[in-house]
Amino acid sequence: MAKSRARFFQFSLLASSLLLMVSFNNCGGFKPEASLGLSVPDSGQSNIPINAKSTYDRKCQACHGDFESSTKRTRAASQIQNAVYAVPAMKFVSVSDAEIKAIASSWGGDATLGNNPDQQRFVCSDPTARGSSQRDMRRLTSHEFTNTLKDLVGATIFAKIESLARYPSDDLEKDVGEFSKLHTFQHVDSIVNVSMEVAQELMAAPTEFAKIAPACLPQELSQGIVTQACMTTFVTTYGRRVFRRPLTASEVASLIGVMTTTQADINPLPVKDKVELVLARLFQSPSLHFHMIKTTPATSANRVKVDAYTVASRISYGLTGGPPDDTLLNAARDGKLETLEGVKAQGLRLQNTAGARRQFRDMVTFWLRLNNVVSPATNALVRAGLPSDGATRNRIRTEIANETLDFAEHIVFTLNGTYEDLMTSKLSFPKSNELAKILGVTLPSPIAPVASTDGRQGLLMRPSLLLSNYERERPIYRGVVVRTRFLCDIIPPPPADADQAATDNISAVDPLSLPAREVTSITTKNTSCTVCHNLINPLGYVLGGFGPLGEKRSLERVYNPAGAEVSSFPLNTQASDLNIARPNDHASDAADVVKHMVESTKARACLVQNIFRYNRVQQESESDHCGLGIAEAAVRSGRPVKEVILETLVNEDIFWKGI
Repeated sequence: MAKSRARFFQFSLLASSLLLMVSFNNCGGFKPEASLGLSVPDSGQSNIPINAKSTYDRKCQACHGDFESSTKRTRAASQIQNAVYAVPAMKFVSVSDAEIKAIASSWGGDATLGNNPDQQRFVCSDPTARGSSQRDMRRLTSHEFTNTLKDLVGATIFAKIESLARYPSDDLEKDVGEFSKLHTFQHVDSIVNVSMEVAQELMAAPTEFAKIAPACLPQELSQGIVTQACMTTFVTTYGRRVFRRPLTASEVASLIGVMTTTQADINPLPVKDKVELVLARLFQSPSLHFHMIKTTPATSANRVKVDAYTVASRISYGLTGGPPDDTLLNAARDGKLETLEGVKAQGLRLQNTAGARRQFRDMVTFWLRLNNVVSPATNALVRAGLPSDGATRNRIRTEIANETLDFAEHIVFTLNGTYEDLMTSKLSFPKSNELAKILGVTLPSPIAPVASTDGRQGLLMRPSLLLSNYERERPIYRGVVVRTRFLCDIIPPPPADADQAATDNISAVDPLSLPAREVTSITTKNTSCTVCHNLINPLGYVLGGFGPLGEKRSLERVYNPAGAEVSSFPLNTQASDLNIARPNDHASDAADVVKHMVESTKARACLVQNIFRYNRVQQESESDHCGLGIAEAAVRSGRPVKEVILETLVNEDIFWKGI
C-alpha cells in the first residue's frame, strides 16, 4: 500500500494543480450595482430661493451635480422623500421635510409630501438581461462542500473524516463581499487530504462502500478482480452524483484508466488500491468543488442559456444547500426542467426535505449574524439568579442563538407562516430553565414551543439580537442590528476621531448616575457622529424595555463594579423619526417598531435581499431586480415565506448565464 499512497500523492498534486488552474483561469470580480440616478436636462429655471440652493449644495450636490443642472430636477417632493427613505446610499442624508419641499418647489415640482412611502425596492428595468449577473462559476461554500460530501459518502463515513475540520470556513461576519469564489492553497491542501481520507475510509468499510457501488463491484473485489464493465458502471453511476451531471466518455475512460495502466508503480497494486485511487480522483475533481456552468446554443443579447443539469444544481443548492438528488438529476435527463413550471414543481418537492430546513437555518444565521452572538455578562447572569460560570455562559449563548433558529424554522416551515407571522408571533422556544427565565416563560415538559405573555414577539425581540456582554444594554448595538439586518441600510464606518470624541463626551459625567439612553446620547453628541447616530440611536432606545440579557423589564437598574445597585430609572422607550415604514415613524415601545416593520417596504425587501445574497454569495445587480421584484411582491401580498424563498431563487433567471 505504500506505493499506492505514493502514487496517490502524485494524483493529488495533479488534481490540486487542476483545481488551482480552474480557479485562476476563472477569476473575476463582482459587478457593482448600477446607478439608480436618471439623467435629465436642465429646466432652465433661474429664480432660485437661496434656502433651497444652499441646502442642496450642502447635502445633495456631491452625488447629483450642481443645483442648476442636477440629475434630479424633475423630482417631486414625494419622490425625493421616497429616495431618502428607500435608497441605501441616501440613508444618512439628514434632510428635513421642509427642506425637501423647498428644493422640489424651487425646481417647479410638486411640493406635496407623501404620508406612506411604499415604493417597491426592486423594479424590473430590462427583462432581456435576466440572469446575466451569473457570469462566472464559483467554488462551493464551506457549507455546500460539507453538505455535498455527506450526501456522497453517508453520515457514517462523513463523521470519520478528521481532515475536514481544516477546510476553511465561510461563516461570513459582515456581508457576502468577504467571500472569495476561488480556492486558496489552504482549500486545495484540505481537499487533497479529505479526498485521500474519504477514499481510504470507504474502502475500509465494505458495508458503506456497498451503498455507493453497483452490486457487481463488492462481489468482484472479494474475488480480487474488477472487470472493466463493472468499473465503467460504477464510474458512470456514482460519477453522475459526484459531477452532478452525466460523465462524458473521455471522463469515464480517464478515471477507469487507473485500473489498466501499465505504469510500473501502479500496475502491480491490488485492485482494491486501484479502486481507492479512482475514488480519490473523483473526490478531487473540479466538477465536485465548483458550481460548473454548462451552456446551450441558445443566446439572447448578453446572456446564454444553461443546460438542464446546471439548472438542477442551481435549484438544489439554492433550496437545500446540497447537491441534486437522483429524482432531480432524472428530471434534468428527461427534459422536465425546461420550463419554469417544471422547475418550480421540483422546488416545491425540495422544500419539503430536511435539507430545505437546514438551508433556511443557515440563511437566517447569515441574515441575523447569529455566529456573532456574544456570551452574556457574568454579573447580569448573577443578578438574574442564573449560573455564571464560563461553561454555562457559553451554553446559554449557544441556546440563545439556536432559539432564534428554532423560532424562525417553526414559523416558516411548520406553520407555513408569512413575514408578518415571523415578526409578530408570540411563541418562544426555550430548551433549558435558564433560557426560559430569560424569555419570561416556564419551561414546558416535554420541550415544546410556549407562548410569551410579556409582550415579546417576533424575530426583533429574540434575546440573540438584544444580548449584551456588558453590564448594561447597548442601545447603539441594538440600533445597528435593526438598521442593517432588518432594513438593509448601509452604515458608514465611524470617523477616525469617534473613540476619542466619545471618551471626551462621557468624561464629564458619571455613567452610573444616568440611564443608558442618556449615556448613549452624550457619548455620540459630537457633530461628526450625529448624522449616523440620529438613525441608529432611536431604534436602540425603543428596545430599552429589554435588559442586557434580552429579558423583559419594567425598570432600568444600574449597579457598581461591586454589584451593588446604585441607581434605578423609569423606562423611556419613546422615539421619533425612525425611518422604518416612513421617515417620521414614531414608536412608544418595541411593539410599535414591530408594527412599522410589518408595514415597511424596505424591511420586506431586506428579507428577499438576504435570501438572494446567501444563495448566490454575491451582491444583487440591476439585472437581478426582475426576479427580486417578483419575490418582493410576494412578501408585500402576504404570501408565506416559503413561497417568497421559492420566488427569490426559482424564477426565469435560473435558466441563464451572462456573457
